[in-house]
Amino acid sequence: MDKPEKPKRAPQFFTVPAGTPAKQCKSETCAKVIYWITTKAGRRMPVDCDVEGGVRPTPIYDPRQLDAFKAPGQVTHDGRGRSHFETCKDAARFRGD
Repeated sequence: MDKPEKPKRAPQFFTVPAGTPAKQCKSETCAKVIYWITTKAGRRMPVDCDVEGGVRPTPIYDPRQLDAFKAPGQVTHDGRGRSHFETCKDAARFRGD
C-alpha cells in the first residue's frame, strides 16, 4: 500500500524591513540575493525576496546624504519574501538547527 502524499502547505512569507542590507548566499551553486531578518522568536533567518509574490525592500533615505537618484521624502517600503532555506539548493549545508 502506498503512503499518501503529505499535503503541501502554502508558502510562508516574511516581512523584510526597509533598509535591510542585501547579502549574497554563500553557496557556489546558488549565489542569490538574500536579506537577513530576525524572526519573532529572535532567530536570524535569510529571506529570498526574488520569488513569486516577493518584493525587495527599499533602502531608507537619509537626508544627510546627497544622492542624485533619490528625492527628499521618497517613500520607502518593506519587502516580503520566503525563507531562503526553502529556496536554496544547498540549504542543508548551512542550516544550523
